[in-house]
Amino acid sequence: MHGTATTAMPQARVLAASRGRVAVLAAVTAVGVLMIGLLPAATATAWSRPTSSDFNGDGFADLAVGNSGDKINGHVDAGSVNVLYGSASGLTTAGNQLWSQATPGIADAPEDNPEYGEGVGDQFGSALAWGRFDADRFADLAIGVPLEGLGETRGAVHVLYGSARGLRSRGSQFWTARSAGLARGPESDRFGEALAAGDIDGDGYFELAIGRPQEASISDPIGKVGAVTVLRGSARGLVASGSQLWTEDTPGLPEQVTDGTFGKAVAIGDFDADGRGDLAVGAVGSTAPPHVTVLYGTRRGLKVAGSQLWGQDTPGIRDQHEYDDNFGAALAAGDFNGDRADDLAVGVSTDSIRDVTGAGGVNVIYGSPTGLTAAGNQFWNRARAGIAGGLNTRAHFGSTLAAADLDGDGFEDLVAAAPSDKVGAGAFAGSANVLFGTAGGLRATRSQLWTQDSPGIRDRSEWADGLGAAVALHDFDRNGAADLALGVPGETLGHWYSHGSEGAVSVIYGHRRSGPRAAGNQFWSQDTPRVAGVADRDDFVGSALN
Repeated sequence: MHGTATTAMPQARVLAASRGRVAVLAAVTAVGVLMIGLLPAATATAWSRPTSSDFNGDGFADLAVGNSGDKINGHVDAGSVNVLYGSASGLTTAGNQLWSQATPGIADAPEDNPEYGEGVGDQFGSALAWGRFDADRFADLAIGVPLEGLGETRGAVHVLYGSARGLRSRGSQFWTARSAGLARGPESDRFGEALAAGDIDGDGYFELAIGRPQEASISDPIGKVGAVTVLRGSARGLVASGSQLWTEDTPGLPEQVTDGTFGKAVAIGDFDADGRGDLAVGAVGSTAPPHVTVLYGTRRGLKVAGSQLWGQDTPGIRDQHEYDDNFGAALAAGDFNGDRADDLAVGVSTDSIRDVTGAGGVNVIYGSPTGLTAAGNQFWNRARAGIAGGLNTRAHFGSTLAAADLDGDGFEDLVAAAPSDKVGAGAFAGSANVLFGTAGGLRATRSQLWTQDSPGIRDRSEWADGLGAAVALHDFDRNGAADLALGVPGETLGHWYSHGSEGAVSVIYGHRRSGPRAAGNQFWSQDTPRVAGVADRDDFVGSALN
């Protein structure tokens, strides 16, 4: 089981009883975990693969689509989330939903935030994560609202709980950095900019990690070093009791860095195969080398002991550190070699490759019984033999990452997107590469490149489409292979009343043995008949996916 920025696997896997693991039906996700067929919570101490982002419990994964620029009740950038439900034929419009802070039963309201500039709103839906936060069989959804204005505290997270009818407002939660019972820092900015879900303490309920990358430093209130809050899951859902607050000021962490934007990205995976989730936290900063901190899980939550600091200047890690290469701005956890220890993919999206500025790359650090290790680590970029797409200036390969088993072979695969890639004449049109997992880890063999110009794919590559700005992997049709959803937030739909960037989502279905294929692919937008919402300029539909 991985967490929010992580993976999953659509195969049934019985985990060895000798390792204290639980038998589960596993499936795919990029952002959370749900377990079914679980042993009672009192005995559930294992890291278990998710079934899917199945909000209504019908056995098919569902897709949440963040629209961070959606205009709600006259408020620009207020934001919304569309939810499409899966079926035997894939995603359908049946029962689809549109959520915002104007939805009855949802706390707060759409607002303007002039402190961020004219025409800037809450941006509800900027980050998404799903997981099994409570004791029922339905997936739940966490929604980041990083620009929510709350005085000195900025940002919030809504949590919607699943039911037989899908997500519902009843019992929903509204979390901020000042929520009762949470450990507090001096000031929070962008609480909810990054989210990850996973079972850190091994009790069968999933915790929620909330990135707050503009958190002020305790030692220097002017500095913005960042922080991560971890909410604990329970039979009744997420609770403040037992929550944790982590910053680079936390005593015992490997390094203290000023202006590190700790919490810019978060991912949860079981890197040491001990049956409990571990947390990876990216910090890209402006005055410090970018790096990733890894905290390991225990029955009592995350611990300082054994924590690690990873960067391209770490001994043995491939490539070399460059000041502004964005190492750690994107993270994904997945078991690429099938050894039951999750591995960590780290985006290095502005890395220059062979003097091509901003071409981008991805470091992969492999897990082991002792945790992440430099042994066998890899550095992937599009100059590598067998990787299609070539090196393009400021393509930003590795800007978004997701992991899942796309071909049903039991090894998780990696999707690395380049949303600023030039495709044909379309600058910033975007593309996504697929690397397949094997017993030896990720390999270029059979790798794929997807764009809107790929044969058979609906629509076409155009200027500033930004395909791949968000990626989610789920088994929407339950055929045993994960499907690939790619956000296209800059997509222009051609309305007379609009001027572009309404946004869309491209869905490419996975198949056993072959992986994703163009056959049956879908193109979703708020223009799609019977999909809730009204397509308008700068909605940025698809700017986040769960």
